[in-house]
Amino acid sequence: MFLVPESPRFLLTKGKLSQAKANLQKFSRCIGNPKSMVKVDLAFTPHKQNWLKQVKDFYLYPKLGRQTILLALIWMITCSLSYTFNFGWGKISKDFYMGYVYAGVGTILLIT
Repeated sequence: MFLVPESPRFLLTKGKLSQAKANLQKFSRCIGNPKSMVKVDLAFTPHKQNWLKQVKDFYLYPKLGRQTILLALIWMITCSLSYTFNFGWGKISKDFYMGYVYAGVGTILLIT
């Protein structure tokens, strides 16, 4: 994780123009197409996000909405399973498979 540099866009939002150019130059070398960033003019215009526009995107792009709901459900199930295993539902039984059954029951009880 420490080997991955910050994205140039992030650096631009923080006002670090020279570092953003250096990272772009490193990225171009990594992909085998080195470019000089001396003459490149990077610009960033901040904008305020409108939450209503973001919600409308789910209507305009139904696949985005489905993927977001699916990822939210996967995240909820993963967190609840993790919680039930940490809580100890899987340790109720000495049988390994029954422990999973109890953990699933614990997850269902947690969700409802």
